[in-house]
Order: sequence, then C-alpha cells, then structure tokens
Amino acid sequence: MVRVLFLGGLGRSGTTLLERLLGELPGVVPLGEVVHLWERDIAGDERCACGDHFSECGFWQAVGEKAFGGWRHVDVWRVLPCVTPSSARGTSRGWPASG
Repeated sequence: MVRVLFLGGLGRSGTTLLERLLGELPGVVPLGEVVHLWERDIAGDERCACGDHFSECGFWQAVGEKAFGGWRHVDVWRVLPCVTPSSARGTSRGWPASG
C-alpha cells in the first residue's frame, strides 16, 4: 500500500525545509511542487531533481506507466487548456518519447 502525505503551505512558510527533512527518511520520496508537473515536466520536459530530463527520468517514467500506462496516454493539452504547445517552456526537446 502506498501512503501519500500532501504538504501544503504559503510561500516562505517552511514547507520546502520540512519536505527536505522528511525526504531523508527511508521510504519517503519528496516530489517537490507537483503543481508544475503538467506544464514544466510533461509538456516542457524540464530536468528532474535527479538531473535527467523528465522524459528520461526512471522514477517519473515508472510513475507514468503505473498511473496511465505511460505518459504517451496523457493529453497534457486537455489538462492545460490555457497553455498551447508553442507557449510551454522547454518545448524544443519535444514531447517525451518514452512511455
């Protein structure tokens, strides 16, 4: 069973520090600001904290596979109707090719 802890707070309230402290515990995976997942990561293919681009990150590819059968099955532009492909950051790398 996967347990999820959602940590939220206002800017400069200490949530990043708390996330980093909790991330040091065994079995805890801090995800950062997942609010940006769709635009910056899936659409923009920005780098993950591991240093790989989103489309090359083993962790996020496993998440996409488990959640959606692969990120290729997600219509990011339906999730982000206000963002067009040409206005997303980092689109020079294109849509993640791996699923």
